[in-house]
Amino acid sequence: LFDGEGKLYGYVNKGYWWEHSTQERYLQGAANVMNGMVELPYAEFPLSGVHPESQIANSAQIDGPVWIGPGAKIGEEVRVGPNVQIGEGAEIREGSQLQNSIVWAEVCVQESGQNRVYTSSD
Repeated sequence: LFDGEGKLYGYVNKGYWWEHSTQERYLQGAANVMNGMVELPYAEFPLSGVHPESQIANSAQIDGPVWIGPGAKIGEEVRVGPNVQIGEGAEIREGSQLQNSIVWAEVCVQESGQNRVYTSSD
């Protein structure tokens, strides 16, 4: 960081840090966390698993590691994982297959995909 006088400052981080400048690095950072490769002692909730308030159809297949947030809805014949993070209130519609992807909160996914970040309903 530069201050107002043109001096450059830095910070030495002794914990985990991962740079997310590209979609690929963002996906890898999330996978690192879900796979337990890093320790985040101040996380506000579990970093992998299925939240008990999510709704998962009986015919859906979950291949961990994943994080499925509260209120997320996983439809019939959906396959999720590995390395998929689904945000709070997101919906994965019938027949979709997701791998190595992140679905932001409240987003509806109606198609299959891999290595994607879903930021709005597609």
